[in-house]
Amino acid sequence: MGILLKLWLLFPQRIRLWAYQLLVRVGLRLYGPTTSFSCFRLPFNLYAKAGYGVDVHEANALRFISQHVAGPLPSLVDVIPYPRFENGMFIVMTRLPGKPLALGLWDMSPEQRSLLASDLKRIIDQMRSIPPPQTGPKICAVDGGPVLCYRVCVDRVGPFETEADFYQWLSDRLVLEEQDRLKAFAKPVHSKTHPIYLTHNDFSPQNILVDENGRLTGLVDWACLSWFPQYWEWTRSYYAKESYGPWREMMDKIFGRYEEELAVEQELWKYTSPW
Repeated sequence: MGILLKLWLLFPQRIRLWAYQLLVRVGLRLYGPTTSFSCFRLPFNLYAKAGYGVDVHEANALRFISQHVAGPLPSLVDVIPYPRFENGMFIVMTRLPGKPLALGLWDMSPEQRSLLASDLKRIIDQMRSIPPPQTGPKICAVDGGPVLCYRVCVDRVGPFETEADFYQWLSDRLVLEEQDRLKAFAKPVHSKTHPIYLTHNDFSPQNILVDENGRLTGLVDWACLSWFPQYWEWTRSYYAKESYGPWREMMDKIFGRYEEELAVEQELWKYTSPW
C-alpha cells in the first residue's frame, strides 16, 4: 500500500465516500455506464461497486483472494458502509486491462483458447492449493458467512455445516411434485463426501479479461467466492451455457470432467429457480 493511499484512508469515511461518489459521476461522463447497475468505472484506474447485494462478504472475498493468489486479480482499495442499501458497502478496487472474453471467444483459434485455459488453470491451481477451514461450516464464504451462487439463489444463503446440509437445502427448493424422484436420482452423488475447494463460483466469459492476443489480463467479480465441493466450479461453469461449445472445452481442460455430478446437476437445473 502506497504512502498516499495510507494517508487517504486516514480521512473520515464520509469524506472518502463523498469523493468516490463524485468520481462515479465523473466516470459516467468519461466512460459511460458498465453492463452492471452496481459497477462503475472511475478515473485513476479504479472501479467501484455499490448497490443491492454489494456487501461486506464481497469485500472480504476480494481482500482474501488478492492476499492468497498471485495473478491478474483486482486489489481492494477501500470499503465503506453504504447506508442507501441494507447491509450495503461501497467497494473501491483496482481496474484491470483487457476486454471481456465474451466479446471474442468464438473468434479465437483452438491454440489461443488452449493458451488461455493454461493461464486460467494457473490461478485455479493456486486457489485449490489453499486448504479449507478445519472448523466451522463446510460450505461458506471465505469469512465463514453465507454463500452467493446464482445457480442456487440470487441472495446469499447458508452457511451450511456440512456438504449434506447443503444438498438437503437444494433438494427442499426443488419443484414439489418432482422432489422424491429427484432426491432418489441425486442420491449417489449427494451421499458422497467430496473434497472442498475454494471456488470463484461465477466463472464465466463475462468475468475473464483478455488482451488482443487472447491471453489472460484479469479475472474479476469475486462476490461469489466460497468453499464448495470439488466438482462445483466445473458444473457451475456449464450452467446456462448449453450453446457455449468452445467455453465448455476450455473448462474441461482446466477442471477435468465429473460426469456423474454433471448429470445430476443438469437434471436439478430443470426444476430449480434461483428466484
